[in-house]
Order: sequence, then C-alpha cells, then structure tokens
Amino acid sequence: KGATGTVYRATDMNLRRDVAIKIIKAEYFGDSKLLLRFEREAQAAARLAHPNIVKVYDFGRTQAGGAWLVMELVQGVTLRDEIKSKQKLPIQFVSQLFMQLMEGVAAAHENGVIHRDLKPDNILLSYNSDGRLEAKILDFGLAMIRHNKTLSTGHTTLTQAGLLLGTPGYMAPELLLGQQADERADLFALGVILVESLSGVKLFASPNHGDRLRDFLVSDVELPAEVMNIPQLSQLLHKCLSKDINARYQNITEMRAALTTVISH
Repeated sequence: KGATGTVYRATDMNLRRDVAIKIIKAEYFGDSKLLLRFEREAQAAARLAHPNIVKVYDFGRTQAGGAWLVMELVQGVTLRDEIKSKQKLPIQFVSQLFMQLMEGVAAAHENGVIHRDLKPDNILLSYNSDGRLEAKILDFGLAMIRHNKTLSTGHTTLTQAGLLLGTPGYMAPELLLGQQADERADLFALGVILVESLSGVKLFASPNHGDRLRDFLVSDVELPAEVMNIPQLSQLLHKCLSKDINARYQNITEMRAALTTVISH
C-alpha cells in the first residue's frame, strides 16, 4: 500500500502469467489529477521498452471514478528497503546498480520522458536465475513527456510553473522553486540517491520546506565521509548536485561516462 494506491499480485487468465495491478484507493476515486497521473504513467511506459524499467501492460478507468494499471510483477525489494536493511551498500554493488539505473534513465530521456520523481522507493531490486542484480525504475506518474526535440515547447505536464512537484529531498532546486525542469533534474536526483546508497545518509532530510530550500540554495552540499574519501567520486557528485543547472552534467551520457571512469579506478 502507498499513499494513494494499492498494489496486488494477480494472474492474467488469458496469458497465464503473474502480474501486479495498481489500483487507486477508494477515497481518491474521481480525483482528476490522480487519475491523470495513472494515465501519464501508462503513457510514459508505453514509450519505453527497457529491461531497467518496469513494464506497464494495460491501463483503464472504472465507472465509479477509479483507475488501474497492470504491470510486470517484479520479485524483490525497493532500494529504500535495501538501504534500511544494510545502511551502507558496498561500492561494487552500488556501481552495478547505478550502471543499470543510468541505462534506464538514458532510455527514458532518449524517448522524451523525464521521470521527475526518482528516489529509492521507485527503484526495484531483484535477481535473475543466474544471481545477477536487476534494477528497475517504476512510477512515471509525475513524468514530463516531450512530443518533440525542443525542451522549451511541446511539453505535456500535470502542473503549471510555480507548483511543487516531486518528493522533497530528491528534488532539484529548480523543482523546489516551482520552475520548469528538464533532464538535468533527474541527474540531480541520481546524485542524491548515489550518496544515500553509499553512506546511508539522506542529504536533504529537513522536514520543513523552507529549511530544504535553504539547504539547496544557501548552504553548500556537505558530502558524508564515505563519499569524500573517494576524490573522483566526490567531484562527480558535486557536479551532479550543483545548484546551478548549467554547472551539472548536461545529459545522462556525460554522467554515465564520468561514473564509469570513477568505477574503473
């Protein structure tokens, strides 16, 4: 169960396969924004076919004002669960995890989909029959979908400029300020998740929105010792987490190349 929906394990009787069905909670039936989020998640997933993104098979609405998604069933845990269980994840594990996450994010960006709500809760971890880690990104309900190659036009979004959208603690400064965001907001979130995975430390854990804004816009980002002790990784993260969007990596390809270099050393 989540804040607005419940996920059930089910069986597709026609194709004889196990699936996951996500259904809006009854108290949110008729909520137009939430219904649009479900539809947006289905639309975004329909654009994407990648092993590091949870597949969405079907979407529909009920006459009573509800909505549902039929999704790939993933046997595993969220990255949030894994961090809670182990506190600090081994760097070899994190390296493997993030290579897969960046492949998934790259596929989304190449298809005009910006996630805008990347966080440990939206990353599923499982293992295949060979014992190999498989990471999958889910919940594209807040995604921004581009319909052409130009960021400044052609957007379809759930909100207007000036409205807060996303999960505080993982949102880039421009999102916290209610401004329009592009792919670099996802790179910021990946940087926050990378720090948390390696150290168990939430970088921006202030419960108050004003404090979070101050953390982002006034104070310098203080990285935990586990990250600071790896100079190249520290440099990478400072670039990912820059308050100035133009000082960050400009696309996932740049970030992936930089992290690959750090890992190889």
